[in-house]
Amino acid sequence: MDLSLNHLLDYTAWQRKRWHDSLRNHGEQVLQIGAGPNGDGRFEVIGDLIRHIFSAEKRYVERLSGRALTDTASIPNDKIEALFEFGQQSRKELKELLETFPAESSLTSSCTKSVIGPRSAHSSA
Repeated sequence: MDLSLNHLLDYTAWQRKRWHDSLRNHGEQVLQIGAGPNGDGRFEVIGDLIRHIFSAEKRYVERLSGRALTDTASIPNDKIEALFEFGQQSRKELKELLETFPAESSLTSSCTKSVIGPRSAHSSA
């Protein structure tokens, strides 16, 4: 199977849309559901977990482009639209960064493995 970075970006965009739609259907209160007893304390509620997923993508872009890291604590964990707007912005920045790489860049391969790969594995479960 020939899998390109664009295939992976398209897949995760599709997954994000499904989650966004589902969360909107359930309402803001769904973001306050506990993340479970087995966590390490960083994610108290589902909204924290979603913010973390989008923050990771944003931080990869910032690190790879030499920018200061954004303090994502200011992104509300209890507003569906704010979280997904943040996710759209992080994805836009990732795509812009990837456009600057040569077609066969080893950095592009590294981005595929570190930015897209782990999330694809989690979302297919």
